[in-house]
Amino acid sequence: MDKRSSAILRLLAESDKYLSIEELASSLNVSKRTIYNDIEKINQWLTDVHGSQIEKVHGMGIFIPDEVKAGIWSSMDRESVSYYEYSKGERHAWIFLLLSLDIDTPYFIGTFQSLFKVSRNTVIDDIKQVRKSINKQDISITSSISEGYLVAGNEIGIRHMIMDYVQYLSSNAGLSTEKDMHLNLQEKLFTPSDIHLVGNLLSAYEEMAGTGIAEDIRPLISTWMLCFYQRMRNDRTLHLSHSEKEAIKAAPEFKIADSIFEQFLDVFTEDESVYFTRILLGAKIRFSKSSDYETENILNLESIVDTLIDSFQQKAAVTFPEQNSLYQNLLLHMKPAYYRIKYHINISNPLTDKIKKEYKEIFSITREIIQPLERLVCQKINDDELAYIAIHFGGWLKRNALTVNERILRIMIVCPNGIGTSRIMENQMINLLPEYEIVSLFAEKDYEKLYSLTSTVDFVVSSVPLEDKGVPVIVVNPLFSAKDKETLLTHGKLDQYTYSQNEMPKVDTLLDIIDQYADIKDSESLREKIIEYLSPTVNTEPDTHKPMFKDLLPLNRIQVVKTVEDWKDAIEIASRPLIGDGCIAYSYVTAMKKLIIDKGTYMVTSDSIAFPHALPADGVRHTGMSLLLVKNSIKIKDKPVKLFIVLASEDNEKHLKAMEQLTRILSDRTRKNHILNAENRHEIIKLLNFNEGKGDGNCEIPDRETDRC
Repeated sequence: MDKRSSAILRLLAESDKYLSIEELASSLNVSKRTIYNDIEKINQWLTDVHGSQIEKVHGMGIFIPDEVKAGIWSSMDRESVSYYEYSKGERHAWIFLLLSLDIDTPYFIGTFQSLFKVSRNTVIDDIKQVRKSINKQDISITSSISEGYLVAGNEIGIRHMIMDYVQYLSSNAGLSTEKDMHLNLQEKLFTPSDIHLVGNLLSAYEEMAGTGIAEDIRPLISTWMLCFYQRMRNDRTLHLSHSEKEAIKAAPEFKIADSIFEQFLDVFTEDESVYFTRILLGAKIRFSKSSDYETENILNLESIVDTLIDSFQQKAAVTFPEQNSLYQNLLLHMKPAYYRIKYHINISNPLTDKIKKEYKEIFSITREIIQPLERLVCQKINDDELAYIAIHFGGWLKRNALTVNERILRIMIVCPNGIGTSRIMENQMINLLPEYEIVSLFAEKDYEKLYSLTSTVDFVVSSVPLEDKGVPVIVVNPLFSAKDKETLLTHGKLDQYTYSQNEMPKVDTLLDIIDQYADIKDSESLREKIIEYLSPTVNTEPDTHKPMFKDLLPLNRIQVVKTVEDWKDAIEIASRPLIGDGCIAYSYVTAMKKLIIDKGTYMVTSDSIAFPHALPADGVRHTGMSLLLVKNSIKIKDKPVKLFIVLASEDNEKHLKAMEQLTRILSDRTRKNHILNAENRHEIIKLLNFNEGKGDGNCEIPDRETDRC
């Protein structure tokens, strides 16, 4: 066997679970075909030495029997079988981190050749690419015959690149967990005493500030702080402007952090205290005690959270029950988000692409309403931060839109990311397996304090690997992929409620067979198509069908009148077509009027348009919309309104596609003005009848019709 084959054998011998071909390929940075070739070599060696071979369970992966594992190490030297092939991106990250942090060690081309096991030309090209990527940060990589390569330039820029590269390595951890990757990185670059010191520093800050840093982000924060502490001790300190320092020094957390730095760190300045405090303030948190004093911007943020909730309700035409709870949870997330965005502390969101694809309408509405926060931080909000906010709205929508039926099995959900992500997972479980009972939601840190769960729950669903508590743990993505759904539907006790594992061939089996004879360009998409083909009776889609805007607003539900008595009369008239078509009961009309009286004018936009609606339980029978144009505008609590668009939705999501389309139509100022000044419903229906493929601006303005509604 060669060194890589020996490394694969070691991974299999040390693993207490099945390993897939894809996991092994990702861990070693090689192709799956290479892994298959290496497995043939391993099987030949196992046959010759132990009279056995690697075993495989379709859909689970490959493994070595326990009785064979015991004899493997007597035939091999453990230290001789370590192997890792660095990817190009990992080489770039390590080059920059080593040059930035291990300043006392000279690094030459030969040093990197030996480290990465690559050619001289490859190292030269890697350094060229790193130079190109850091150029925008006002940083350079210099070289000399005696000192080798060195990083020089703007200290803030260097630290931004350190944060990005550390995060890149953590997101490409292979078979290791992200937590293990950070431990490995810390052990390579820092002393045990420094690692212990920073760990104690973070714990002291949490205790004194009355906050809890989210478990999924704690290793990243710890690694960043170790890197910056290393820079400080090598006299690479930074300098901040007076205004930058004053903004952070006003926060109550600064005094706490500053006193801790003075206690724990042998080298620090006021500028460094401010910088470290910014990092801590930007960390995602699980909880935080209320403060008697907040900075002006945080007080502004409280008002902005209220505005965001009202705007989302208006744009999506929903009403959140328990709105104060949503406010508290969103504010808990938004405080650190404010500091991350303001000071360019980029924390990647692994769910962003899934949220943008599978919860497109929620993400789109969140993007439309985010301007107040962007004005506060004076910059555009990136998609990663936007997706975190969208998760909160999406989780609350799903939480309050479903009816809990009688359950059979008991499930615990564990997630390190806070209430929004936990609610997303909870309600996906309810949609996928409605006969089960969700017993509780736990943070990972609280789960670790529990003992045996055998008498409490039947199994645990988690977004992170967990310690064994006596019941099965199923690890899934917070937004379930097709593979996650298949795992949940076919897991052990669940078979009696879904389908037998023997009723359909395992998807991984088919993927393995295909991969041995063909190159797969997109394995995830292929997996989803196979599942869709083999299990047509199982709903694996994240959302139910969402009707288009034109489906919800036919011609007969559009009315134009010259005047009405008042806004209550307008809502009565606008609702009649929905009552006549059996979409709503009259109780829904009463509920809409009561909401406006109780909650004010959040249903009214600033441009003479109102979106009256109430809760699905208030009398919705079928999803639908109606439109009333009042030629002489009337007022709803001092706000003029001409256009009433009544929405009735069976749940809090079914209408979102239509609302997204309507929002795009009304964002076209020319078309909106023509609608507000239309003479009859035929003009309005022509103005609303747009083709998505052509965009919003390609609508012909109709001629005046002679008939009236």
